[in-house]
Amino acid sequence: MTLFIIEDEYLGLERLVKLLGEVDAGLTVLGHAESIKSAVQWLQHNPIPDLIFMDIELADGQCFEIFNQVDVRAPIVLPPLTTNTRCTLSRSTASTTC
Repeated sequence: MTLFIIEDEYLGLERLVKLLGEVDAGLTVLGHAESIKSAVQWLQHNPIPDLIFMDIELADGQCFEIFNQVDVRAPIVLPPLTTNTRCTLSRSTASTTC
């Protein structure tokens, strides 16, 4: 299974890659991006991964902006929201309100 990771915190990226390797050594991380801009560029120029792990808050905005710029055809895994966070995701506009 191939993966693409969108995470702007290096320690979070390292931790996720380590955890995924422990779960299944056969997983292949095709690449990672630290921003909306770099994620869009990667998705436009690389094969579609089997799965995308996507952090919500990135340095240059919320990850949902990626959906406005590129047609994402892979399943997405988002981190769970804390119980103190109330967000609404609009599928029609690919935006979120917290």
